[in-house]
Amino acid sequence: MAGTRSGSKAQEANRDLAPGGRLYLLQSQRSVLRADLLQCILLESELDPAVDAAAAAGASLSERVHAHGASLVLVDRLTHGTRFDPAVAGVPPPWLAVERIEFGERFMVYRVTPAPDAPAPRRRCEPDGEGGWRVAPTAAAGG
Repeated sequence: MAGTRSGSKAQEANRDLAPGGRLYLLQSQRSVLRADLLQCILLESELDPAVDAAAAAGASLSERVHAHGASLVLVDRLTHGTRFDPAVAGVPPPWLAVERIEFGERFMVYRVTPAPDAPAPRRRCEPDGEGGWRVAPTAAAGG
């Protein structure tokens, strides 16, 4: 993922994530994302300890991102600093690889990849049956 502009990073997310993929977007600009990514962005409110049992139980941010079905994290360091940096977000569990695939002056991109024996995500992005997309619980979450 080369380049330093927000639009180019988002365009690469458009290319790298399959339809129905989830993106944890830690930046303000969203207009250059595909419709399914826009409709299924992992929101800060989903990770709030008041509503996220894993957060309340002390799970690392990367573990919670995986649990919510996101596999790519795009961070604007100007607006969101080091929010996803392991020193701040906590060390991921051994079954979860967090790879920094781009580190620029302003933007950081991380890929979150679970091992085959990792717990299944609790949420996913799926077609809504009306031409759009929605976030829904997975079978692992009882959905």
